[in-house]
Amino acid sequence: YTRALHCALPIACVERLDKTKMRVTIYPQTPVPATGDAEADLHQLMQAMNNQLEGWIRARPQDWLWIHKRWG
Repeated sequence: YTRALHCALPIACVERLDKTKMRVTIYPQTPVPATGDAEADLHQLMQAMNNQLEGWIRARPQDWLWIHKRWG
């Protein structure tokens, strides 16, 4: 786990504006927890990233299509 936690993690979102236009938003780097407990840090990081993804999906559910069972 520890090697993966020492890299920059920028987050980007692509939104469809109309049939031919898209907007790419690049957000600030996700803070990487560094408590010394690598497994807990990774869990906290993944939770933060999934919370961001959930926010995007809730804001524009019509733009998302999952063909696999993502949750549950």
